Amino acid sequence: MDVYVISSPAHITTIFKSLHVHHKAYKQLPVQNMFGMPAATLAFWLSDDSGITARPHAESTVPPHHRIEHLEHVATARFLTGRGLKASGDRFIGNLRAQLDGKTEIGTQWVWQADLFKWLREELTMAMLRAMCGDHLLRLNADFVKEFWDFNSDLSVLAKRYPRWVFPGPYRKRDGCLQALKRWHGFIAAYVDAEGDGVGEEGWSEFYGVEMIREKHRMWQRMPGIDADSAAAMDLGFIWATNANSSPSTFWLLAEVLRDPVLLSRVRTTIDAYHLPPPITITPSAHPDLNFTALLSDPLLQSLYAETLRLRVTSFIFRGPDRQPLHLGHWRIPKDAVMLVSSYHAQMDTVAWGGEGERPVAEFWADRFLKAAEAVEDEGASDLFATTTTTATRPHVIGITSSASATSMPKLKTKFSMKGRANFWIPYGGGQRTCPGRYFNKLIMIASLATVLSDFDVELLPVRPEAVDAQGRPLLAEPDWRDFGFGALAPKGDTPFRIRRK
Repeated sequence: MDVYVISSPAHITTIFKSLHVHHKAYKQLPVQNMFGMPAATLAFWLSDDSGITARPHAESTVPPHHRIEHLEHVATARFLTGRGLKASGDRFIGNLRAQLDGKTEIGTQWVWQADLFKWLREELTMAMLRAMCGDHLLRLNADFVKEFWDFNSDLSVLAKRYPRWVFPGPYRKRDGCLQALKRWHGFIAAYVDAEGDGVGEEGWSEFYGVEMIREKHRMWQRMPGIDADSAAAMDLGFIWATNANSSPSTFWLLAEVLRDPVLLSRVRTTIDAYHLPPPITITPSAHPDLNFTALLSDPLLQSLYAETLRLRVTSFIFRGPDRQPLHLGHWRIPKDAVMLVSSYHAQMDTVAWGGEGERPVAEFWADRFLKAAEAVEDEGASDLFATTTTTATRPHVIGITSSASATSMPKLKTKFSMKGRANFWIPYGGGQRTCPGRYFNKLIMIASLATVLSDFDVELLPVRPEAVDAQGRPLLAEPDWRDFGFGALAPKGDTPFRIRRK
């Protein structure tokens, strides 16, 4: 199999704009081993040549109920956009707040903690799993969060296809996660057969969790080659995709803010501007006094979010020409080849990110994506970002009732801007197969930052007395480069901190 590494922004744009590319190489190369997908399931998936869009390719003979690429895409998009995103966002925020409220060991006096990443990772993962899968997965598997992160720590070994007899440990960890998911699936099957789905508001089920999981399980039952092992592997892949990137990304965002007193003051002031006035009606599961929908559109918070992903996400993006060769300039990529794009190299391009008056590309710069409001009035915006500068009404408000959606949005003097850089900022890939979880990840990162800073005082501590920069700020741990290409990099080493309630 020939692999072409693509680095030119113009060629990356051509790939993402093309309607005739697939990402089957992603399943062929790492996914089968990473999540334990059975060979029969992989063969069935790769046989689907109908495409991801509603209308199948004209030459495809795949029956409508076997169009796994399209059906998976539709189910996932429904969960991660619009009202599905609002419902999931409300549950996540409510879960996180309840967990943090329940940490009785943290009072109004400083409490020392060993590692910010591990502390935050556990809280985010539990809040996310309950928001997606309900309570039964963790009730049946009390150690699942730990087992999941142990599995994730060895993922690169699995992806490289080392045999089990050489590295048995990573396989045992993966098997443990798969068995936990099968246990949950067995519980669902027993109770659904006896009592029905228990589906309530917004498609939420006590047993399955979000409607998407129930919909996918029913869909898989109609497809050949998908059995209990397949369902566990695909659910493990989904859980990995929604947790393995959001936790380290949120850590880096919070850590960069905490280590800079001036930036921390700016962010606290920004968050305080989105507190809701007392008459606003709050949904029971939401944070009691923050307009999260407005927070997600704030220019400074968006710039921090985008800069964190630019600097800390290292994704290998796989694409392949579908049915016919793809022409990239004077290059002709044959239809059986694999194209690989590295998000990290695009996001560290010195030409794109090293313009006059800008900080070096390897440095975290909170204002990298900010411009004066009048400078970007007519430039348009990415679908990931809003550039609202005055009060506006948003249709799907997260954390508050719709009657409050037009409140608590301060007038802003700067705007978020991706002008001239959209082809270089690709942490989620691009084109038809852009990561569908991008909106949820943004929500998790910004909402978690706002929740922690609203409820707690947090101070980073140096690992050693000399581990500070010229301004006396604690140095952050280096990223763990062993996982390069798998998404957001976790820190290599601990980040001690102290915390107290406000």
